[in-house]
Amino acid sequence: MATEIKLPQWAMLLTEGEVTKWNVKVGDQVKAGDALCDAESAKVAESIESPVSGTVLKICVEEGVVVPVLTVICIIGEPGEEVE
Repeated sequence: MATEIKLPQWAMLLTEGEVTKWNVKVGDQVKAGDALCDAESAKVAESIESPVSGTVLKICVEEGVVVPVLTVICIIGEPGEEVE
């Protein structure tokens, strides 16, 4: 089953953030703990790590786009798995 990776809310008052750089592309194999992308918000810049191993099935947010926290930024699953 595919896993949705969401932009984390690093602090209670943070409401949005931006993916500044993707370190993976669709079709890449990742392991739990691999850095998927770099993201930042008002005063926080962090790498977002994959919580699971699998294949990057979809990147939902392009670099430079500001989105609300908890927005799905990518989906990881098994090769050939259908995602919307």
